[in-house]
Amino acid sequence: MDIFIRWGKNDASGFKLPVNPSSYKIDGKQQNTSVNIHASGEINLKGKRALRTVSWSCFFPNRKYDFAQAKYHNPIDYYVKKLVSLMDSNTTVHLVLGESINFFGTIESFSWGENEGNGDINYEISIKEQRTLGGTSRNMSIFSDDYVVYVWKKNDTWTKAYKKIWGRMADKTNPTYTITYPIPITVGGRRVITRRTITTTKLQLDGYYNHSPEYSRKYNKKVINAAIKEYRKANPRVKKVKEEVALVGKEVILWA
Repeated sequence: MDIFIRWGKNDASGFKLPVNPSSYKIDGKQQNTSVNIHASGEINLKGKRALRTVSWSCFFPNRKYDFAQAKYHNPIDYYVKKLVSLMDSNTTVHLVLGESINFFGTIESFSWGENEGNGDINYEISIKEQRTLGGTSRNMSIFSDDYVVYVWKKNDTWTKAYKKIWGRMADKTNPTYTITYPIPITVGGRRVITRRTITTTKLQLDGYYNHSPEYSRKYNKKVINAAIKEYRKANPRVKKVKEEVALVGKEVILWA
């Protein structure tokens, strides 16, 4: 299992944890409300899911270990100072924990201290998922039930593959709505209200299915590049390799 913490535009910065924790914890709950009604007694009013928090404790090694998952770096300068800065600045981070958790959030807490015996840095961290109003941001939280591992087929495109998975699910369980909402604009120095009508779905309104085929394509860039390189090696006479052809038989991640 690999664990990554990334941040910045297009996940430009980040690191892989050098040592995996022995376990991790996910806290989550529903925001249901219990109400007492005279005629009916206590009833449960369903609410939305509360934000999840992922937490674990481990250590950053102070020297090279054979079991380390990543190249050795100074534990304080490379890991601790960065995590403290990310927490203090409330920066959005991208947590990838194996294949089960992949979401955006902020560092809720981070504590650390030096092990007197060997100089390793023990730490505890918790990362709380981030959800934005309207659910249209890249920073929507995404857990394992919001993506699928898809084996690329012959004649697939990103749009076709995306529709095979998420389009089919939306058609069966996700009714369509047409909504109109006001947009304030300035015309000739005057503030006026115009209106925009869009067609959307209940799941989109609830904050799901917000990624596009293009988002999945960008996320799988490393897989695409590796597939093209492998295809060129196997077919040296082919001058221009199409990624749709090179990806046949490869596994990609399709985000909801």
